[in-house]
Amino acid sequence: MDVINLVDAHPLPGGQWEQALVNMSIYTGGEVWAKEASTARVWLASNLVRVAPNTIFTVSRPGDDELHLDLQEGQIWINVEGLAPGESFDVETPAVVASVRGTRFSVRVEESGETIVSTVVNTVTLSNPSGTVELGAGWQTQVLPGQSPSPPEPITFEENLLWGMAVGENLDAIIPVIDVTHVFSWTAMTGEASWSHDSSDLSVFYYDPQASDYSQPMVYDTSTNSYGPPPIPPRVSQVTFNPVSDELAYVTIEDADFEICVSKSDGSDTNCFGEPGHSLSDPLWSRDGEHLLFQYSSPAANLYIARPDGTEMVQLTYDTSGSNYCASWSPDGSKIAYFHGSAQYPGVTGDVWVMNADGSNPQVIFEDAVWGHYEGHLAWSPNGLWLAIPSAGGLFLVSPDGSIARHVEGTGEGLYYDLTWSPTPSGWPLFFSSTPTWMGERSTWYLASEEVQPVSLPGTEWGPVWSPDGQKGAFAQMADAGGKYITTLYLFDVEPGFGR
Repeated sequence: MDVINLVDAHPLPGGQWEQALVNMSIYTGGEVWAKEASTARVWLASNLVRVAPNTIFTVSRPGDDELHLDLQEGQIWINVEGLAPGESFDVETPAVVASVRGTRFSVRVEESGETIVSTVVNTVTLSNPSGTVELGAGWQTQVLPGQSPSPPEPITFEENLLWGMAVGENLDAIIPVIDVTHVFSWTAMTGEASWSHDSSDLSVFYYDPQASDYSQPMVYDTSTNSYGPPPIPPRVSQVTFNPVSDELAYVTIEDADFEICVSKSDGSDTNCFGEPGHSLSDPLWSRDGEHLLFQYSSPAANLYIARPDGTEMVQLTYDTSGSNYCASWSPDGSKIAYFHGSAQYPGVTGDVWVMNADGSNPQVIFEDAVWGHYEGHLAWSPNGLWLAIPSAGGLFLVSPDGSIARHVEGTGEGLYYDLTWSPTPSGWPLFFSSTPTWMGERSTWYLASEEVQPVSLPGTEWGPVWSPDGQKGAFAQMADAGGKYITTLYLFDVEPGFGR
């Protein structure tokens, strides 16, 4: 057994609950209880059970060739690697019995007693006194107590999230999701997502082409399960929360001269800075929340740094033409990576530079990079070893000094953007979006390590966007409903210890 946080067990029937230990043996009649924010993996012979938080299940063997799990509450994911002739494996809930041969499936019991079963490999047979259903790979079903299983339907995005995009015989989760906490939809397109420092609010930019005020920021409050515009002027963009305090920065777009403003999340203590005839944009908080890095156009677009109130402003780059943008702080805050191109629109080719945080010692580390989108930044891995950089030939992993540049196998021509490392010590998996052309169809991918090929995440519009502590994330899906765009946001929690 592997355990994370508070997992109890009584290995023998009728025993007392005790703290579960790594490699503890669970015998026939024993139980496993993963408590709040806790998980476990239990090996039963050649079969593996991954246990979600708030889950209790009992192991039994009704016969020599029968393995039976009794699940009264919670969720388990199971990998049955194959049974000998005559052997059987089933999971019983208050609503249904799921019987399998070699397969990979999940069983979840809600507080209402409803059971949700999904499978990603082979087939599960679901039966109760009211009926029987065969559930094939890629499908799920719901069963209410006393009712027959509902007709199978394709696995939903939420169910796939709860699987954590698990791979391999050990059900290793790409994102170890323990709960999808909020699901809500807007009749609009969204982007520019940012979490507040305490993970209580998620800000997104909201685009509704059919509305008079077609674009504005929205903030979703997870504590009240409600959303609305923040208490700041409506004509703003690029809203981003301070990662360590109750502040947000944004760009005013009321007139041609864009300013950067910083205020408390309740709209108080507002400070704006800028100069007539010049545009300030792309505010990016330093990791400690003490400075803002931003673009200053006059007319060349250079990078500046300042305190949140606009004081101590320092120019970092001094180009007389072109644009410097897509900047990214190194994890320790000592360096800044940025893109320099002749203009600022998707598909422009340029170079990636790295300089010290005070602007000294700028060095080109990668040539022929391609800027892929109006949003996003270069992505620096949490351990500081890699910058993920898009180019005309695909995605590259480049060391900060430029001495190593590795092409990501499986990536080629196209535009790459929304490069997002995970909040793990190494940064893997790496997520990114791509389109064949600027107006092409968008697809989202993840790269589990530098040794493997990217894997597609169908139906994902953007994400994940991680909270500052790495324990929460957000994905978005978008669908075209008769000319109206419907965006559904999924907010989720991950296993303790996943984030840095």
